[in-house]
Amino acid sequence: FQLFSLTFFLPVFAYFMLTERITVPTGLYISIASGLVIAIQWYLITKTYDHGDLSYVFPLIRSHPALVLIFSVIFLGEQVSFLGAAGVLLIVFGAYTINMEKASFSELLKPFKMISRSRTTQYALLTLLSLAFIPIIDKIGIGYMHPMIYLFFIYLFSFIFFTPYILIFRNITAIKNEWIGNKNLILLNGFLAIFGYALIL
Repeated sequence: FQLFSLTFFLPVFAYFMLTERITVPTGLYISIASGLVIAIQWYLITKTYDHGDLSYVFPLIRSHPALVLIFSVIFLGEQVSFLGAAGVLLIVFGAYTINMEKASFSELLKPFKMISRSRTTQYALLTLLSLAFIPIIDKIGIGYMHPMIYLFFIYLFSFIFFTPYILIFRNITAIKNEWIGNKNLILLNGFLAIFGYALIL
């Protein structure tokens, strides 16, 4: 889907490359860093979802907006209003509690208790951290480069970094079977993912 994202977005990227100037290479370096973190996050989330109990790992992973809030204040010096912070925390609380089997304090703490016992939950925690750092890196990156150019580069570099893992551990046959079974979803996801992230940037 990442390959098709790049294909769909290529005309937009070409237009902005012709109309905008990249005056310093800093944005390019930051896009490489973001691409690497995204590729690492894909690896971690693959490990998490392959072997983990979704009711344990999903609440941890989907708590990342709270960390983004904290990191944006610490690393970017952003000002967050009380209502803004309350809104983010409410969303996080909803995502965290939606998979709870019952309303209890012990159930609320269960994903955190699993961190020391479960390798998969540890992967989920690392996924959480990577998801929280990506928006921070990207906020810095678009300060040096037009968002549409930056977006193409982060997708390109994440694709370059992650493809060797796919080829080594999943092989060509697995890729062909995925394409045959899910062609329409892959194309739709490729289109929606990159244009959706363009709106975010």
